[in-house]
Amino acid sequence: MFFRKNSKSHWDKIYSGCNRENLGWYEKEAKESLNLIVETGIKKNIIDIGCGKTTLIESLLEMGYDNITGIDLSEIAIGDLKESLAEYCDRVNLFQCDVLSLKLDEKVDIWHDRAVLHFLNSEKDENLYFDQLRRYLNEAGYFILATFSKDNKNRCSGLKIRTWDECEVLERLGNNFKLLKAYDQNYTMPSGDGRKFRYMMFKKN
Repeated sequence: MFFRKNSKSHWDKIYSGCNRENLGWYEKEAKESLNLIVETGIKKNIIDIGCGKTTLIESLLEMGYDNITGIDLSEIAIGDLKESLAEYCDRVNLFQCDVLSLKLDEKVDIWHDRAVLHFLNSEKDENLYFDQLRRYLNEAGYFILATFSKDNKNRCSGLKIRTWDECEVLERLGNNFKLLKAYDQNYTMPSGDGRKFRYMMFKKN
């Protein structure tokens, strides 16, 4: 992993050189993700894949959610997030990890991913990702995914990305999942530029 461009060192460099509020994917409030998580009715056992310096986990903790895990390739991002969420240390677990080698002690009820899957550009890595998802998501659990929509540029943070739609994702998930909803969000970056995300929510049968 450390020899690929999409690596710990790549993301550490990005996070060390920019305040959270200036990151290209920053959300003061992660409204779309929050709304989808609330809609599930589940209030614990949630993992945020590629959490970075997200505001999502803090919002969930403030709303009373429990047993939240956040992982990211960047040790710098995880360190900063641990510091900002220190008062919630008994309800949140944050650690540096590649999702492709993720090992959890227990399964989760919600797997949330905003803009990680679309950075995986090899079929091998994509297959590993979906294997991990199926392995660690409980029966009747929810997969909430946001990737760049099909009409976006195919690069982000200096990396090539792959766009996804719900049909492609469902095909990779297999018959044990069903699509609950999918829609576009017009996102405005801190720079003022616009990007369109495709939000999708699936449920494991």
